[in-house]
Amino acid sequence: MKVEEIQIPAPWGHIAVKVWGDAQNEAILVIHGVFDNAGAFDNLIPCLPQNLYYICIDLPSHGKSSHFPLTAPIHTIDFVVPIRIVGNFFKREKYIAMGHSLGGQVFMFFAQLYPEMISKIILLDALYLFPFDEHMFFDIAKSGFDRFFRIMEQKQTRKISYTYEEAIQKLIAGRDHDEMTRFAAEPLMKRMFEKIGEDEYVMNIDSRLKERFYPSGGMKFIVKVHKNQPVSCPVLILLSTSRCLDYLLEPLYKLYVENGYEIHKYEGHHDMHSTNPEIIAPFIVKFLLKDKNKL
Repeated sequence: MKVEEIQIPAPWGHIAVKVWGDAQNEAILVIHGVFDNAGAFDNLIPCLPQNLYYICIDLPSHGKSSHFPLTAPIHTIDFVVPIRIVGNFFKREKYIAMGHSLGGQVFMFFAQLYPEMISKIILLDALYLFPFDEHMFFDIAKSGFDRFFRIMEQKQTRKISYTYEEAIQKLIAGRDHDEMTRFAAEPLMKRMFEKIGEDEYVMNIDSRLKERFYPSGGMKFIVKVHKNQPVSCPVLILLSTSRCLDYLLEPLYKLYVENGYEIHKYEGHHDMHSTNPEIIAPFIVKFLLKDKNKL
């Protein structure tokens, strides 16, 4: 497949996009999880139908994209903005959407806001924006703002440099339960680290991502929002056995079952789309082939 890098103008800089395939084909927007980037899908896309146009986005403050402006904390729903910008740039009437973790959460919310733009959704180990109990709202908000102000007050210091191998090992060590492999880490590293010298790299990371804000509201509120504004397009949900999101968000999971969303559980960890794409690719291919005579 043809692969191309594109920079899309944004009010705060640019959004980096890695596209795969022929631009004349049906388009699928693809979004990674927090701290990842478009490289998270380098191993999965070759396992998927070749006659789609895959638009893999580096979310702002990730990968090769410009960071969000430094004037405020990062809120999870801020990522609706780059999706809309990228969608408008490619001028398609509708898009298939595929998101991992944070990317999947935001896509479900986006589909509630702009249902006319989304034809299908694929969630990789994701369900929806995480809720929290209402009585925790002020504690969470104050804690988040306090951490943000500490980040703002930190003096700029020279970034730590790494060799190529050190950068790879840092990525692998940073994941829980040995979930990351070299096979998956190398595509991420190439977008997460910037080369500044002979075998010398620095990490391009936005510290605010560690302290990002989530929408306020408990599970009852989230369920009510779904009943008032359901996602009506076909939805495929792939859940790893290691994260048990259906247990954490049980009322929402039950509602998704009632809505007729296609849900499968696979044996493995959170980043299987990067480390073992052959495990989850068949589910995605089958879902994409539905209602198509020829793909």
